[in-house]
Amino acid sequence: MTSTLCYDVIPKSRAPLVVKQVLDRIFQGMLICDFWGAYNKIRALAKQRRFYHLFTERVKVDQHNPSLGWKAFRKKLSRLLKDAVRLSEKQNQLASEAYLRLKQGLSDRLDQFLVAPYQDRDTQRLINRLKRHRNELFTFLGYSGVRPDTPSSRYETRY
Repeated sequence: MTSTLCYDVIPKSRAPLVVKQVLDRIFQGMLICDFWGAYNKIRALAKQRRFYHLFTERVKVDQHNPSLGWKAFRKKLSRLLKDAVRLSEKQNQLASEAYLRLKQGLSDRLDQFLVAPYQDRDTQRLINRLKRHRNELFTFLGYSGVRPDTPSSRYETRY
């Protein structure tokens, strides 16, 4: 939701066709969405995948996967995502060169994180998801007021 526009749809089903019907050909705004595959086919000005779903996925996996590899992975992922959120909150307090340098540092950390070898099945599944959506994880760092961690789905227009 923005001060400009918030559009909610409550359909009877969550079929991919509903997303396509609502957003049609090109969505002229910032699409903030979860990792559901139907959003992959939507073209938008920009997309931001919500961190909320990564954090809830972590909680689900914690319930059945006590491995040290998983714990190390989730700790590193959580730290990276939280650092990105903290950087966005400090954007107005930093000089633009410093902000861009820190933003690039986060991007570099993400790239290193995605190529590290992981044996755990849950970890590999999440790594594959992050790789698919690599360019939609830190979009919010380029748009003032966009947050990646809100728990409710919103289609947002940003100009």
